[in-house]
Amino acid sequence: MKYVICSICLLTTLSCSQPQEPAQTVSDSPTETSIGSSAGTDSDANPAASQVTTTKPSSTVAETPVASTNQSSTSESSASILAEAQAPVLQSVFSDNFLKDTRADYTITGDVSWEAGKLTLAEGASIERAINGGSWAKVELSLQFPELGHNRSGDEFQVWFALNGATQGGVQYSDWFVRLRIDAVGSRSLEIIDTYRDASDQVVRDCSLESTAENLQLSIEFRHGLVRLAADGSEVLCAYISKDSALLNSVKATAPIGKRPISEFAMSSVLPPPTLTEKKRTLLADTYSADREYATFFREGSYAAAAEVNEKNLGIRKSILGEHHVDYLRSLHTLAFLYNRIGDLSRAEPLHRQALNLEQSVLGEQHPHYA
Repeated sequence: MKYVICSICLLTTLSCSQPQEPAQTVSDSPTETSIGSSAGTDSDANPAASQVTTTKPSSTVAETPVASTNQSSTSESSASILAEAQAPVLQSVFSDNFLKDTRADYTITGDVSWEAGKLTLAEGASIERAINGGSWAKVELSLQFPELGHNRSGDEFQVWFALNGATQGGVQYSDWFVRLRIDAVGSRSLEIIDTYRDASDQVVRDCSLESTAENLQLSIEFRHGLVRLAADGSEVLCAYISKDSALLNSVKATAPIGKRPISEFAMSSVLPPPTLTEKKRTLLADTYSADREYATFFREGSYAAAAEVNEKNLGIRKSILGEHHVDYLRSLHTLAFLYNRIGDLSRAEPLHRQALNLEQSVLGEQHPHYA
């Protein structure tokens, strides 16, 4: 049996998640670093993260100044070097219909042959395309299903997402994948499979596909940890795999069982994550150190002092990372939570609404952090 992959379209959007330690955000490079991401939520550094309760934003939200009126000299002196990040815009990266031999553009494992209009992956082969992307990706495939051979017990096709910065329980992970299986009688099933701390694979969710047509339109979306699969335009699976901090490094199509002809591969993406100068990197690392100072004030019940620290951090993160960065969104929610504790609801509510509006555009309405 063979699959003909008629089209693959990948969309990625830059976004990162909340760092736990400055070292995970700061590159080893002495001059600059990419804006990366670290894992999870540090409950010690951000005790309000799991306690914020909010309502959905209204259609019109008033902007509320969040910068402290008592900014430190460090914040003032750094203002001139901070540049605000813009909302990501998808751009076409490449479109490959294999009319020419473009195998040199891929990392190839196993036997991959070319003829005008398609690549053919022998059983066990794969092709991989490196991507300097973010935490939102979408792959769309058009698959064809020839009849199974008489002596075959089934076929399998996989799409792997290689990630950077994915952790769970303090342990590093690197990938997750979607598996399409066809049994001996032609029945089809889809699985979302995650990797766990013992390096094993675990099926997060699966489903059977009713369609037995020769063609199948398959869509795979990864958006800050939320995975959604659609078949022929209808969503069939939705699962959260807790890797919202991870950045997309590459996407790989592989044929563990059976040959796989691929006729088109196209990708759209945002620009690569921006780099930070040494000075900006130091300023950003200082905010993560200050988060622990904020946590100390919070545990002591000194909410006004905690709010002052967070106000300063918020201003720096907005200037360096921009409003569409997850670290900024979490800081915004934290500041609103502190105003709640202080009793200043007139300042808390607009900040919650502002954060929710931004989260809607970054995470989407179906993401559990927004919902």
